[in-house]
Amino acid sequence: MGKMQKRWFMLHIHPTSYPHHKQHGLTIVELTIVLILMGILLPILFTFLVNTYKDVFYLDYQVQSTSRTKLALSFIEDNVRISSKFLSSMPTVFTDAYGPHDTGSSGAQAWSYKGDSATSRVLISESYATNARAFNASRQPIYINTPEFNCTTQMYYQPQLTYISLYFLKNNVLYRRVLIDTTTALCAGNTQQQKRSCPPYITSGRDASCQANDEVLMTNVTAFTVQYYEVTVDGTSNQIDASYTSTDPTVLDAADYATVTITSSSKNGAVKNSLTQRMTKVNS
Repeated sequence: MGKMQKRWFMLHIHPTSYPHHKQHGLTIVELTIVLILMGILLPILFTFLVNTYKDVFYLDYQVQSTSRTKLALSFIEDNVRISSKFLSSMPTVFTDAYGPHDTGSSGAQAWSYKGDSATSRVLISESYATNARAFNASRQPIYINTPEFNCTTQMYYQPQLTYISLYFLKNNVLYRRVLIDTTTALCAGNTQQQKRSCPPYITSGRDASCQANDEVLMTNVTAFTVQYYEVTVDGTSNQIDASYTSTDPTVLDAADYATVTITSSSKNGAVKNSLTQRMTKVNS
């Protein structure tokens, strides 16, 4: 038998003489089992991923919110420490073209430390005006021109000019407003660094007294609470409870320090954060 005949014989007469590769695949039963397992595992995996995202979001908000709150409290404390007193309302020499509700009210009754509610207090502090910023070591006080002393030879015996810092909550934004006295006569050459501020969102028809914008200390604030304390001779601290009900303008004169609490929340209100800090004034 020739080679060609032998090859034809082997291919056609004995086809099994060459091995065949088996074809593998999923049967209906195997595919059904896989689909069942995927139906069980996918919801578990999805739930795990969602919970992980929530935990990361919560932790990220807590860290950012705590940082912002500490910065706001630190800013307020720095100003309170150099203040001379806490006020329940403003002296008559201070006016505000906008007041607490942008109504154009002015005068001593325009602001009250009691604010609008127990969670929306107003912190009013009085500080000595200077001719330079607070961080300038060469800054000097501003002196008032009174007939009691001579501004040329006895200027340092004259009373010092003060300004007002207002910390208040409006539309979940914590602001600081500065009010200055523009009516009292000063000794020659005395110019104060502090500038009167007004609401930043009022851009048209702004009052001529406005020199700067209110400072935005923090957003997403849901509560701003203030409590005042006096320190007795034996060193104990007593809260001045009447501060929330009394209309006496001197009710806070005995206050040595205040505790300020800032509460914030995420935009959807799901995550909340609250910090409290004690603030003591060092001047008198």
